[in-house]
Amino acid sequence: MSRAYPSIALVLCAFCACSEREGRAPPPLPSIPSALPVVPSEQPVAPTASGQAPTPGGGRDAHAQKSSKRVAESERKSTSQRKPSAPEPASAAKAASVAPARAASVAPAPAPQPAATPAEKIASRVKVPSTAHVHAELPSGLQRDLDADPRMQSWLDRAFAIIDGCHAQNRGAAGTIEAQLTMHEEARPDADIRALPPALSGVVACATGGLMRTKMPLFTGAEGTRYTVRIRFD
Repeated sequence: MSRAYPSIALVLCAFCACSEREGRAPPPLPSIPSALPVVPSEQPVAPTASGQAPTPGGGRDAHAQKSSKRVAESERKSTSQRKPSAPEPASAAKAASVAPARAASVAPAPAPQPAATPAEKIASRVKVPSTAHVHAELPSGLQRDLDADPRMQSWLDRAFAIIDGCHAQNRGAAGTIEAQLTMHEEARPDADIRALPPALSGVVACATGGLMRTKMPLFTGAEGTRYTVRIRFD
């Protein structure tokens, strides 16, 4: 009994408390208002273009959409800064097509011209004179020998002046004198007259004295080379 007594006492006390509570009337509940007050929005809502006010919560949705757009734009900017943008295919193709065009538009540098040989430098250096009434016909080989010795230019000028002066004494004399020149390596060439029209005999006699007084330079060539020279008088 000693151990069970406290437990029984506690049960009796709890039962009594419950009885007392059941006998008392419960306190009345507070009255519930018929309608809750409407809380005005913190921000004024502007009417739309159609004149109708937006639905509740539209401002918050628009603000949320703007915020999401800003976040997306910031993410795109950060991504573009981290990764270099690759060239567009159209731009790359355009650059590839412009490069050959530029290379083609640039003209190549002209190739250096080869230096002229000694034969080209002296070509046509000596010119055989002619007048209105006296003309000479020379072979190409004799012309090359004359070009190799520029001293012959002044002698030819004097010689043709003498011949034309002798022909001036008889302009009616016409025809062609033909002579053969034989070249020597260490001596002046020899001249042999092969054809002489009778009308030009006086011209030859007049010119011989004058040519003897005009000393020819030591004009030489390959030994034994022969050239046929013609002098035509009109």
